[in-house]
Amino acid sequence: MKKRPIVEIPRKEIINLMNFHIGKEPAVLKPIHPKNKTNFIRYKKSLENPQVKEFIQSITATKVLKKWVNSYKDMLVFGLAAKSDKNKRLQGWIQFALDEQHRIKQANIKENTKDYLILEVCFARYFGNKLLKQKKGIMSSGLRQAILKMEEIEKLKNTKPRKIIINAYVSQGNEGSVRVLERAGFVKKGKVSYHNPKFKKYQDEEKLLYYKANIKKIRELIK
Repeated sequence: MKKRPIVEIPRKEIINLMNFHIGKEPAVLKPIHPKNKTNFIRYKKSLENPQVKEFIQSITATKVLKKWVNSYKDMLVFGLAAKSDKNKRLQGWIQFALDEQHRIKQANIKENTKDYLILEVCFARYFGNKLLKQKKGIMSSGLRQAILKMEEIEKLKNTKPRKIIINAYVSQGNEGSVRVLERAGFVKKGKVSYHNPKFKKYQDEEKLLYYKANIKKIRELIK
């Protein structure tokens, strides 16, 4: 059965929806525009982080990345800025993509993908930005807001909106990402193989911690 796309509303409507901020949250969500050279370079550099490469294919060709951030059917990438930064410089990003069936099976998710939108979320920050290091909680704040925005986008045009399940996978030694997930309202559920273990080259790969977003908890954490 063919998967439904991650976003089912017209492309031209997505950009405005991606500008998002709730209450007193320290993070602001925004689209990543390839024409904004400063922010696009920061996005590109963040992909060079070894911990990012573990989960996301290492693509650094500018033409490919420009298509990537403008693709709203297979993934959606939110830019992340600090509310306190008047220039709203890119300090990180949050990416949602359709989760892989072999991980869904390992996580023992029984829901039918026809009625549910089952997503994997990845995130990274721009390490060259001192402001992000000084202001704690920006990534977890952005993650909480992005999850609620995904729910809103799904309900906006669909007469029968899918229920959303959002998963995250993190290396056991990646304490920073674990803190972000737990502060954002994710709950640890176990361990899974990130790549498909049926392939020989991945059979000895270390299993990753599997976290699942608790939407109710996230709503309670929103400021």
